[in-house]
Amino acid sequence: MNKLSIFILIIFFLGLISCGNSLDPLDKGTGTYTIYGAFNLREQPNYIRVRDINAPFTKAATEPIDGKVLLYNFGTDSVAVLEDQIVEYFDLYHHNFEYSENITPNTKYRVTVERSDGASRVLNMTTPTKPDPIIAPVNQECEVPVNFEMGPLNGSTVVVSLGYPPGKDSLNTITENTEWKWGPKYIFESDEGQLTGEVTFTFIPDEQLRLIHKFYRFPTGICREYLKTGYIFLKLEHYGPGFYEDITSDTLDIMKNQRFGGFYYDTLLVLVDTLPNQVVLSPFQSQLRGSVEE
Repeated sequence: MNKLSIFILIIFFLGLISCGNSLDPLDKGTGTYTIYGAFNLREQPNYIRVRDINAPFTKAATEPIDGKVLLYNFGTDSVAVLEDQIVEYFDLYHHNFEYSENITPNTKYRVTVERSDGASRVLNMTTPTKPDPIIAPVNQECEVPVNFEMGPLNGSTVVVSLGYPPGKDSLNTITENTEWKWGPKYIFESDEGQLTGEVTFTFIPDEQLRLIHKFYRFPTGICREYLKTGYIFLKLEHYGPGFYEDITSDTLDIMKNQRFGGFYYDTLLVLVDTLPNQVVLSPFQSQLRGSVEE
């Protein structure tokens, strides 16, 4: 399970859980909230996970929350008041605030958690762009380089990997439970917001399969052996500016662990010619072959 999947599970279930349930509040004067939100541009609804750090870690203390969650969309200059969806897990209550609208690409959002006495906490994020990727050439031999291009990115991060579903004979046999084999990840990160143009990534299907099957010893034939369907898949993960760096950073600081960002996944099909090369025989070779066959 990758770190983003774990992070999304945190949004729905875990929260900040302690072995003891008698922790004192961190800041009795102003109060502090922790905020976790991962907005998937391809899914609705999305959730923002909020916890009042001032509340003791007990079931009774975590059931109510003194906080109103507002989500500002700077693209439409609109604000939504999010509804609290309470779930019980690990003998504590957790507050997931639901946003049911579509998430707009390349747009700034702000989440504000307001307490009844006016204290508040704010986090900002910008969603990733959502350009159409380009892959060419396709349906070529397994050793022919393939170019993947995608842009503009406007400071976002793209993660690319190649893979295939073993033993599948057609797209119709692929389900949500299908186990995939994936090669290494290629990470194209922004450099302090300077990655505004395109990501260009060139790969060779033959080489990617050899990275997946590290002990494949034969010089040829790997595509014909493993790509039963005649195509390989390119998986891309696209994260808003700074969000990939946030979810992959390791820190024990509770407040620095607050994360709010946008992302989406996509899987692209790349046709590959897995047939053996056709050998053109000379007239003499053709005549010799006919004699042997007789």
